[in-house]
Amino acid sequence: MTNNLYKNIYPALLFLVLCICAFHTAFPERVYGLQTPQRATLHWGELHEKIQTLNPLEKGTNEERYLQELIYGEPLFYYDSYNERVNNGIVENFGIFSPDSLIWILSIKEGITFHDNTSLTSEDIKFSINLYKQYTSKNNISYNLQLDRLQEIQIVSPGFFEIYLHDNVEDLSLMLADIPILSLKYYGGETYEQTIQNVSDKQPCGYGAFKVISFYRDSLIILDRHFSYHQGAPEFERINLKLFSTSDQIKSDFGTGKLDFIQINDFRDRREISKADTNFLIISVPTKFSTMYCINFNSDDPILTDENVREALNMALSKNLYHMSNPQFNVRSNAFGPLPESSWAFFKDLEKSGYNPVGAKDELRRRGWKDSDGDGIIEKQEKNLSLELLYPERDKYIEKLIQYIRLDLNKVGVEIEPLSLSYSELSERIRKKDFQMALDHFQYYPKDIIRTFYDFFCYTGSTFSRSRLGADDAQAIRQLGRAARYKHQEDAEEIFKLIQDLYRKSYTCNALSYQHHQYFAVNRRNVNNFMRGNRLLSPASWKPVK
Repeated sequence: MTNNLYKNIYPALLFLVLCICAFHTAFPERVYGLQTPQRATLHWGELHEKIQTLNPLEKGTNEERYLQELIYGEPLFYYDSYNERVNNGIVENFGIFSPDSLIWILSIKEGITFHDNTSLTSEDIKFSINLYKQYTSKNNISYNLQLDRLQEIQIVSPGFFEIYLHDNVEDLSLMLADIPILSLKYYGGETYEQTIQNVSDKQPCGYGAFKVISFYRDSLIILDRHFSYHQGAPEFERINLKLFSTSDQIKSDFGTGKLDFIQINDFRDRREISKADTNFLIISVPTKFSTMYCINFNSDDPILTDENVREALNMALSKNLYHMSNPQFNVRSNAFGPLPESSWAFFKDLEKSGYNPVGAKDELRRRGWKDSDGDGIIEKQEKNLSLELLYPERDKYIEKLIQYIRLDLNKVGVEIEPLSLSYSELSERIRKKDFQMALDHFQYYPKDIIRTFYDFFCYTGSTFSRSRLGADDAQAIRQLGRAARYKHQEDAEEIFKLIQDLYRKSYTCNALSYQHHQYFAVNRRNVNNFMRGNRLLSPASWKPVK
């Protein structure tokens, strides 16, 4: 009897499973709707001044980039701020297709559809890269300089295309990173001007997780989920992005439950929100921006004339252990020079001086510096190794950084005497070479570092204006300028050697870089999960802040 029962049950179970699979295939949206929570709308709050355009060709604010990623989707490759590396976006595979490494072949992932239900093909890739290159050039927008090595793009098939280069590149993925991919059919015009007008005026059309339903400037942006999103339809049916005029309004609506997700713009708000409700989760999200702090040594100073002494001071600084206690900063990376590992110009064989306080002590001792009287400060010919450190006044981040520099140098017996000056006074002291050490900073994008570094040195307001450097340094900068301007650039290694040479001959001997972070608050009572496939808004990428 039992065997007969099993014989009757098995066909019934098989039939039931087949029915469920058929229903799931025929009506995927209805099945997904059954799995969606009752609260199907995500309420997001932002300052309206932070979101002024949805044009992905513009270098907009971080908030605009987060929103554009939801709409336009991942590019071919993207710079991952969390891991500080370039990852594949919609590219499936890529590799060298010729012995001279000047032809590459790439394939894109299958099943990617735009919001108008047209499929993404290689034609869209070619259109978008050429449009981006032309747009950035005409509008003087910084871009990855390696892109100048691109000769042409040839279509092999809807899913494959070839990249032809003028010169070799060290990293093709970095060359093509963060270029927005747009629909040729939707945005393409008869002329370049018409195409740009379409991108600016037409309702945004991408292949991201959400599509724009309405955009009321300064008030509300409504997004609906893209059921054909290639990474799976997002959990929320809709996003209401409400735009506010003040942070106080945002904070009030978040506290009363009208908003589920907000950006924190003030450290006091972060502290207040975290204490108000245990269901409020504060998360930290790195941005693409970095700030680099440069410690500059006057190589004409009697103590610092010795290059080995300057190098020992460099080794004494623990570059990856400095923490900035500010809501807009958080340590993500360290640098021993102006080109971090995420830069296309970085090369692994570069000789670099890492954190080595023991080595620093030994080197200073070999140069005749030792603590004879046991007071903790080394001296030579009865003169203590005490250095004046100039820095810009009213900069609380630098003041915090100086505390760490003082502790590190004290460990090897070096004493510093910090002195804050106005920028004009600081520049004047450096121009006259009336200083020993100076601390200053500038900002950059990792992929634009060569051009930014060149501009930084040539900028008249900088302490490193070209007119204030020696002939050898000015020559090095001119070569850097040519590398940044001409299509046929110097090799990355050669450029780096020029910069390193500039370091040794001029003031700068050490650099510290910090990744900018933004902080967000999430109402966990309303948001148990966010959406799949989004680097910012996916819970897998959230970094809770204690």
